[in-house]
Amino acid sequence: MKIEVISKKLERLNNDETIQNFFAQANARYILLNTAEEKENFPPYTINDEHLNLLAFQYLQLGCAFAENQAFAQAASPLEKGASLLEVVHASMANRSPTSNYYGLIAALSYYVAFEYSKAFILIAKFEATTVIASLLRQFLQRNFTELSAELYPILVGDEYTDAAIALDEKGLGNQRIYEFTIAKALDGFVNYYRTGNTDILENAKSLLRSLKEIAELEQDAGIWWVVRLLLLISEGFNEACIWSVLPKYFDVQDDQVQGYIRSLVYMRPRGHYELFVSQRESLEQVLSDDLGCVVSIPTSSGKTRLAELAILHSIKNNPDGKILYIAPFRSLAFEVENNLEKVFQYSGISVSHLYGGSLYSKLDQMSVEDANVIIATPEKAKAIFRGSKDSFGEISLAILDEGHLLGDDQRLIMNEIFYEELRYYVQANGGRFLLLSAVLPNADDLADWLTERRDTVFKNNWRPSEERLGILEWRNNTVSLNWESQDSQRSSFNPRFILAEEGKKYKYKGEEKIKYFPSNKNEAFAATAHKLRNFGPLLIFVGIKASVFVMARAYLNVMGLNPADHSWKNTQDWRAYDLACTETYGANNDWLLFARKGILCHSGALHADVRLPLERLMREDKPLVIISTSTLGQGVNLGVSTVIFSTLYQAGKKIKARDFWNIAGRAGRAFVDHEGKILVAVDTNNTSNARRRNIFREIREDYFDKQKIDHAQ
Repeated sequence: MKIEVISKKLERLNNDETIQNFFAQANARYILLNTAEEKENFPPYTINDEHLNLLAFQYLQLGCAFAENQAFAQAASPLEKGASLLEVVHASMANRSPTSNYYGLIAALSYYVAFEYSKAFILIAKFEATTVIASLLRQFLQRNFTELSAELYPILVGDEYTDAAIALDEKGLGNQRIYEFTIAKALDGFVNYYRTGNTDILENAKSLLRSLKEIAELEQDAGIWWVVRLLLLISEGFNEACIWSVLPKYFDVQDDQVQGYIRSLVYMRPRGHYELFVSQRESLEQVLSDDLGCVVSIPTSSGKTRLAELAILHSIKNNPDGKILYIAPFRSLAFEVENNLEKVFQYSGISVSHLYGGSLYSKLDQMSVEDANVIIATPEKAKAIFRGSKDSFGEISLAILDEGHLLGDDQRLIMNEIFYEELRYYVQANGGRFLLLSAVLPNADDLADWLTERRDTVFKNNWRPSEERLGILEWRNNTVSLNWESQDSQRSSFNPRFILAEEGKKYKYKGEEKIKYFPSNKNEAFAATAHKLRNFGPLLIFVGIKASVFVMARAYLNVMGLNPADHSWKNTQDWRAYDLACTETYGANNDWLLFARKGILCHSGALHADVRLPLERLMREDKPLVIISTSTLGQGVNLGVSTVIFSTLYQAGKKIKARDFWNIAGRAGRAFVDHEGKILVAVDTNNTSNARRRNIFREIREDYFDKQKIDHAQ
């Protein structure tokens, strides 16, 4: 089928209002199924699951047709759309059918063909592997290659899979054995290619799959034919996305340093990194160009760190004597960046400095700078370095500014900008480059013009490995309702009674008997909602001022009931470090520690510096029930959570900027953990007229949910 014909068929499907409304209904229903909403509260949906399955395969057929014409960029959208429809029909336990496991497998494979590795990884875990082939594919999609090898071995060497055994088969299992053996052989080839980059191994795996596809066609076995077709397209997609295919365009992959970097990626624990995300691949041309620099604006979890790694490697290969200055806005982020870069460059002979923050420059700092290829520092530390040694300016061949949107009218940000201007002068005099990385950057072209003297040195992309689910959490009339944004214009996606106030103890007030309800106020209502959503993963509750952190923490603790059990921290070393830091700083019985013992981690500007680093490490490396924080956490730590709840849109009495909202909201949805990140804005509409309530909802949607209205970095 020609690409023009495929495009016209896809356009007809996408322009069919009835079909698109089916998608919207299925998606809206999936939200309600996943939040355990009672079915009597569902709106009157008009969708039929069998019809939705057929519609999904229409999209998958068009996506595969694009990919078979090597048009992978055009294939991604219909493949993802078909896979997502199968997911919303079959992934919820409340809507399972006897064929759901098969449809889930097809959806996960389709996500992988569309380069949505995270979604494939997450989705396949929701279904049972009831056959040998399904089990092999599950291990492959989840990158459990040790377990996969253990399952492959008895198939590849087992007597029942020999030609002689299959020829003598009397149980009718001959074709099934051929399918299992051939797919096992192909997957073994995939894994070996991942680890070695040997294209002969990959071509042999492709040849096996082509032959198997022909057998499935002759046998008219549609079920296995779709599996093999998608596996074959996955192998073709390696040419587009695998690091062994992408990096040779920019590096000599036989070079020892480059080989060391690749080896660090493919053997990284717990699972290797073998492909680049779409946003990473598309940005490399600009990130590694010979221009004065590049401004990259991509969402959180979309791979900015990998781009920084590749820019560092590229700069060192082009100028071995130059130094890279990596500026992280906060000490905690600088510490995290250093740990990541040390791991990934451990086999490349690239040394990373041990500088974090502060405004002093010691002899030890000087030695660290002299010995390092990569200097990681906060803006204050970088200024101290160059005050102490002006010669350091002359060695910078690449300056990386992380969280580049942190420019504005705040005094610290103004001082940083003055320093960046001075740095720009020296870097350009060296023939060096700038790389500015940001998740939220509406006026990227202005910053590019400033740093690189060109407005076209910008890469912007909205792709992210997880979806975003936006909604408004409303506390009204002793009830919490969740109003989710939906494309279904005819039906709302609405959890009308997500939390109901329940009668508690009776008490007397001025001689009159009254009943205490729980939740009884907005903080308890917001905390109760967070507690019910905890099954989706860790949550972050944003509060506007330092004093509100412990208020919300107490409300959450009340939700947990009387004498809740202590939280089980799996990373005992990090927990002990935090416990010790808290005890030494605040004493044995302090609120920071008491809440943390129950799984409630608190963070604000009031936190002592000696406690902040172990707390943030615990947040990253373990799974708290909830994190309660002011904006200090949103900008200081590369933190991933499943859900973000804004208990207010005000900070210290002022309405937060849309840019700051999205910098915090972007933490929701972790790659390879969450299919979607949930973002809820909480409002208390008690004693509010219906007209005012509608205005509140409209203002939230217009001022915050619309990303086009993000304010500029000045």
